[in-house]
Amino acid sequence: MDLNASKRPNMPCSHNPSPLGQRFIGDVLVSALLASQQAARSGDNAAPPPLAFADAGAAVQAPRRCTDADQLVVLRSEGWQYVETETVRNVTLPKPGWAATAAGDVLEFEISTRMHRAPAEANATLVLQFLASYEHMGVARARCVAGCSCDGADVDAHDAAAEHASTQRGAAMAVTQAQRCRVQLAVLAATSSGEHRWKLLGATVEQEGTG
Repeated sequence: MDLNASKRPNMPCSHNPSPLGQRFIGDVLVSALLASQQAARSGDNAAPPPLAFADAGAAVQAPRRCTDADQLVVLRSEGWQYVETETVRNVTLPKPGWAATAAGDVLEFEISTRMHRAPAEANATLVLQFLASYEHMGVARARCVAGCSCDGADVDAHDAAAEHASTQRGAAMAVTQAQRCRVQLAVLAATSSGEHRWKLLGATVEQEGTG
């Protein structure tokens, strides 16, 4: 399956908790403090109720788990290198990711595709976060090679319409649930830019039908 870089919206990886989760935790703590103060003023020595993170958190938990590039469990790296920064117009910016520059470069990493709130037989969605740009970029073939199965996709990171800009994109594939899903990225000889650069920024696992 060919999957053009522009067909999936930007879905950046981020570390937990999300802003929504941070607000939820803050609300729980403030409520607990207010309850304790009220009990102290009334002379009630009873212990305050426990913080119900599990029950309340379930209502706001997003069905998505994100792994940034520096957290990926990389099992094989041929030609790919982990980089922390990039220089754009003589300015060095923090842009961590796994980068390849030549056809035939192969990267394999392991990720959990288990979604604990979904039936075991249901598929999940694996979204590869990657860099798309107007120049230098190539095509990588993504496929599952062990522990799970997925649709697979040829992902073109060249975006000729994005003049003088680089953006983060996501390529989505249906994947079976597995605790250890081994994913391979191989840079292809085919290229629409004349070059073969490809950069993986992270991976997101979602419940099927979200995103």
